[in-house]
Amino acid sequence: MDEVMYQTGCELGKHWAIRDATTEQLLRVLELGNSWDWVACHDEPAEDFTYIVDPGKSGFMGLDEKPSAAFVAGFIDGAQAIVSTA
Repeated sequence: MDEVMYQTGCELGKHWAIRDATTEQLLRVLELGNSWDWVACHDEPAEDFTYIVDPGKSGFMGLDEKPSAAFVAGFIDGAQAIVSTA
């Protein structure tokens, strides 16, 4: 696991959950369950995550880059942490 990418994703996931995510998007993230299990089941976790959470976007959350599975797992965990405490 790339710890730096995971931590970066986690912080950005928290930021997104607090500032940008809709209630519907947050519920979709909660439904994903364990982030590591989820990314392990997907060949393209960034694309699949974007399709589930924000199907109107292209690329991961509107970015042209494909972040690593560790980043996506961190993003999911960060967002879930915010939703769980709300």
